Formats: sequence, C-alpha cells, structure tokens
Amino acid sequence: MKARILARLAAARGDVVPHDVLALAAYGDRGPDDAQAVIRQLICRLRKRLPAGSLTTVWGRGYRLDADVALTLPQVDSRLLVPAEDMT
Repeated sequence: MKARILARLAAARGDVVPHDVLALAAYGDRGPDDAQAVIRQLICRLRKRLPAGSLTTVWGRGYRLDADVALTLPQVDSRLLVPAEDMT
C-alpha cells in the first residue's frame, strides 16, 4: 500500500493529492471504513523514509510530494501510476 500511495503522490508531480484519491490508489473501491486513518499512518511511515520536508500536509486538501523528490525516486511499477483524471 505504501508503494501505491508513493506512486500516486509522485505521479502528481508536486500537486496536492486528496485523501480520497490516495485511499482509492491504495485500496481501489474496497477500502476499509477507517481508510483515512490508515492513509495518515502510511503517510507518517513514508515521511520517515523520505528527505525531511519533502512530503507535506496541505490541511483540508491532502498531501503533496515535492516534485524534485518525486523525480529522484527509483522507477515505480507503471501499473501503479494512474493519471489524475482517472482517479477522481
């Protein structure tokens, strides 16, 4: 799940990704009732592995991965990268 969330954030290239879009990326249509809480936990774990300050919370909107950091990430399975318009 962390890989899918990271892939979705990287695909956004510095744009804000809402909670519900991250939940859809992680679980598809069958997410748990507490998907928002699980996403927050996974974001916390991702922050520990990424450079300080590169994954930010945009209160009331979602999360943003610094575009420069996204470009330096190792290649991610392309099946996990879904265009933003397909995630809404």
